[in-house]
Amino acid sequence: MKSTLRSIATRDASVIYSGAFPAWRWSGEHATEDGNAEGLYSPLSRPFLTAIKTPMSAARYRCSMNTCVQAMMQEHELIVEVLASLHAMAEKLAAGGEVARQDLSDFGRFFRDFADKCHHGKEEDRLFVKMVEAGFPQDSGPVAVMLSEHDAGRQEVRGLLAIGSGSGPLTAAERARAMEHARQFVPLLYGHIQKENNILYPMAQDTISPQEFEVLDQSCEAFGREISERLDVAELRALAASLAQRYPADSAALAVYGGCGACHAPA
Repeated sequence: MKSTLRSIATRDASVIYSGAFPAWRWSGEHATEDGNAEGLYSPLSRPFLTAIKTPMSAARYRCSMNTCVQAMMQEHELIVEVLASLHAMAEKLAAGGEVARQDLSDFGRFFRDFADKCHHGKEEDRLFVKMVEAGFPQDSGPVAVMLSEHDAGRQEVRGLLAIGSGSGPLTAAERARAMEHARQFVPLLYGHIQKENNILYPMAQDTISPQEFEVLDQSCEAFGREISERLDVAELRALAASLAQRYPADSAALAVYGGCGACHAPA
């Protein structure tokens, strides 16, 4: 099993993993006396990188990333754009503006079908499997944190879809529920993406052998072909563009959520 030393620092915090997997070590506010992050072995506590308040740019990693990881990071860019539009929709609701029920359905469908089935499905069925084979624990540590956050996000998306499936104008109660789902989901998924871009993907790139990454690249391509037989991916990308037109937003505004995806509130 490969021994590693990885230190990823930002202006606000540093996370260090060292030793042989799964002996994770944590440096920062969540460290316990023995050096382990309190709750790191529990997916529910999700402490992974919550100390980081300023996400790093992932651009520097791309030149050395394998094809499948680069593709996942490009998918992240589209997802963040739609997250920004969802945030703008929630702000419009909070200001008393009118929001069409169909818009909630469309947001839910994009996140269910593109972000979850296309993107998270590829991570869970392909990338995370290779990471576990390379020595990452499945039931604790970063992989477990990512899986836990995927599940948490699905709950919020189901809430949006449930409201969107109704009829007539949104009621006051539905408006409040829609705002709550959006306000929970946006920081959760945005923070999740920062963790993957800046920490998890580089860790995977460092740990999985070049030969296994070639296999993973081919496997991810096959996954893409399989999902395209079940979903119209081009239509989902067009839906993302439509949502961005309906709710114009600057994705840079989401940076306030970069360090607190686990607690669902701005840092």
